[in-house]
Amino acid sequence: MKLAQDGYSVRVVMAEVEKCEVRCRNCHARVTYERMGENWRSALMARARAAARTQPDESSHPESPAD
Repeated sequence: MKLAQDGYSVRVVMAEVEKCEVRCRNCHARVTYERMGENWRSALMARARAAARTQPDESSHPESPAD
């Protein structure tokens, strides 16, 4: 997609597509996570932990009382 958006020719885009192994979404995820040394569960948990670290703790910032 990026090649097409960046204005590469159809020939160049098709040459890149020829290198690809077309998979369904589930098989693509399995292979990708295996390459990364993870599975989808460990990757999901890692993302959840990272997101939790970036979220402010609401209990430390109580809302001001309404007037």
